[in-house]
Amino acid sequence: MTFGERVKTLRQEAGWTQEELGEKIHVSARVIGYYEADDRFPKNQTILLDLAKAFQVSLDYLLDNPVRQEATCPSRFCYVKTMNAQQRNQVNDYIRYLRWKQRREREEEELQEHLDPDAEHNGISGIGKQSLEEALKSFQLRSTITGE
Repeated sequence: MTFGERVKTLRQEAGWTQEELGEKIHVSARVIGYYEADDRFPKNQTILLDLAKAFQVSLDYLLDNPVRQEATCPSRFCYVKTMNAQQRNQVNDYIRYLRWKQRREREEEELQEHLDPDAEHNGISGIGKQSLEEALKSFQLRSTITGE
């Protein structure tokens, strides 16, 4: 299999257009077409590295070795590369949601630490069992009275 055939096969397996692959490696769709037709070969190693990274394969496989060598990637994550663009967008949206949820939970934990009744150092001990709104009002009132 030639370099161009390999690029085309990998691109099609990923479900990408020439334009989408070009965006990932910062070249035009026309250049991807040249590569796939074996009319051109990447001018520098950066493009080769970007191709290997985009396809999650080794440079060895991309250039010559007939034995496909996946880049180190747990299979559940490599599966994403076989999805179409809409499915990948859904996965990315879900990942963003999980990150948001994780940040929110971390912020809630930090707030609970400040509201802990045993935490004398925060100046609002004893209100850990109150609702968040009551705790904030109490803290604001105390800050107003003490001028802190």
